[in-house]
Amino acid sequence: MKYIKARQHVWGETQLHKLVYLSQAWSLAWDGRPLFPEKIEAWENGPVLRALRYRQDAADSTVLTAEERVIVDAVLAQYGRLNGSQLSALTHEQAPWADVWNDRGDRSWCDDEITHDAMRRFFTTEAIAGRGPAKPVTRTEETSDRNEISAIAAANAERWSEALALLGG
Repeated sequence: MKYIKARQHVWGETQLHKLVYLSQAWSLAWDGRPLFPEKIEAWENGPVLRALRYRQDAADSTVLTAEERVIVDAVLAQYGRLNGSQLSALTHEQAPWADVWNDRGDRSWCDDEITHDAMRRFFTTEAIAGRGPAKPVTRTEETSDRNEISAIAAANAERWSEALALLGG
């Protein structure tokens, strides 16, 4: 993804693929939505986005919203310092890749998809356990929280005003 390359220096294709995969996975865990539609496959060295591997435009031309960029930034803050080999080792320890790779049978290669559901389930569990990056708060969430708090405060003020009027007689 161009956004990742714009935010930090990427030390090779392996690092880029893993950062894209982790961004997709954490987006699914936090928001339930994918960042991009292309599938991620379980290859020997870990998750690979075929469209990115073969330089197809779709994956690299994805335009992210402000909320999606915040997610990618959180992923980069957590994993961006790791090189491709370290990220590959990390993804090999995680169920989404391992489950697909281990189901390949006698094949020495695998291009089976790591599903959105598998990523969502695993990374949601990681988030609940406090592993991985902290979910970033987006402006939309901040605004929603402020609006909700304001509405609750207004409703409470109205109730107190009515209660005080009854007591004051």
